[in-house]
Amino acid sequence: MAQTFHMEGITNDTCTAERIYPPEHPYLENTIASMQAAFDRGADVVELDIQPTKDGQFAVFHNWTLGCRTNGEGVTRDFSLAHLQKLDIGYNYTAVKGALL
Repeated sequence: MAQTFHMEGITNDTCTAERIYPPEHPYLENTIASMQAAFDRGADVVELDIQPTKDGQFAVFHNWTLGCRTNGEGVTRDFSLAHLQKLDIGYNYTAVKGALL
């Protein structure tokens, strides 16, 4: 039976990671591994999100805030790319809050 994702109450600031179903694959959005898997399976294009960083770089990051899908807090533009690269991007994105299984 197909599951339905309820869209009620979702705004631009809603953390949709809190509403996800248990993952059925090992890929996290906006990662090189997920993009490569999409191309390996026949995708012609992938969509990704770009956020500016404090040191004038750009990071591929889904949200403009860190608390929804990482173990960090704050806004991406307030941190350097090096700091962002140290965050756990699986935290809050997986059904087990990033815990290793």
